[in-house]
Amino acid sequence: MPWELYKAYGDTELLEAMYPTIVKQLEFYTASTNASNGLLYPWTASQWDFLGDWITPHGSETKVTSPENLLFNNCYLRYITVLTSKIASTLGKDSDAKEYAAAADALAIAINRAFLNASSGVYLTKPMQTWQVMPLAAGVVPDAAMDLAYTALEQSINVIQAGHLDTGLTGTYFMTKLLTESNRNDLLFTMANQTTFPSYGYFLEQGYTTWPEDWNAKGGASSSVSKMHGCYNAIGLWFLQGIAGISVDASDPSYPITIRAGITSGDIREASGARFALHGPASSSWSVTTSSFTHNLTIPANSIAKVMVPTASKKGTDVLEAGKPVLSRSVTGVKVIGVETLQGINYLVMSVGSGSYYFTSQWAKP
Repeated sequence: MPWELYKAYGDTELLEAMYPTIVKQLEFYTASTNASNGLLYPWTASQWDFLGDWITPHGSETKVTSPENLLFNNCYLRYITVLTSKIASTLGKDSDAKEYAAAADALAIAINRAFLNASSGVYLTKPMQTWQVMPLAAGVVPDAAMDLAYTALEQSINVIQAGHLDTGLTGTYFMTKLLTESNRNDLLFTMANQTTFPSYGYFLEQGYTTWPEDWNAKGGASSSVSKMHGCYNAIGLWFLQGIAGISVDASDPSYPITIRAGITSGDIREASGARFALHGPASSSWSVTTSSFTHNLTIPANSIAKVMVPTASKKGTDVLEAGKPVLSRSVTGVKVIGVETLQGINYLVMSVGSGSYYFTSQWAKP
């Protein structure tokens, strides 16, 4: 939470205040780490001290010594150790940053040695969603197995679960975050459009307008389950960052704002949204037809953003701003960085200063 607040607001005060507690927490985990294999183990027999994913459609992972709980908690430890390294670096504690980075790398090696099938990219015995998501989200998966690991996750979503999710209170957040940040809007779109159990649409079919505690919650207002249990609201991150396409990250001083339209989100052809960045609101409104793409956006004052516009050209020659070719370098406030390919789509990448812009291109969607 301190790191996410820093990314959103650029204020290091909370990082400073929380750093001693963060260090103590990692020291506590170190005391329960096995020196022979480098893995964290439960320090009590209580399920609440070493849960895996909780209230998943296939059931909760409560046995503290089970492989799935060991995988989940070691991946989470790796995740927060990496964040601690980043926090230390942000606070100018370079020695600590190097120490935690090295610890995170060692833990990743230990996790892969214990749980990864390198030939299939599958963690543990089969491609369950949380089991695949946590190593990917924690940055554990080695480069050589990355494509295989994503393929296994995709198989779990599209084939094994027939387009439905199979994650719980903790796994759902990490899956949404992972797929949004890795530009897999297609997979999130598939899951978000289901109306049968387990899905967000299933909640709506049961009459819910808030977040119940359990995917299997029935009866809407008449049900006895918790009805305001903010477990699965991570999907909101995808709407804003994945579909509208606005990311804010103060930890990136070069481009604290990134805007890339969510054109890979299934059959969505237009979207708009806004969010506060460090110096004011950033907005994005885009649409795509069978012949062209348009994108209106606003960058707040005293800000700079990385803007990515899909292009039908390998060089971005079709990208215009208010009718002017961007590559002509005649557009005030816009500097071309280059072309980047994501999910088979070419994007013209630009550095864009404060102001309102109207980008168009010949990129089209059938």
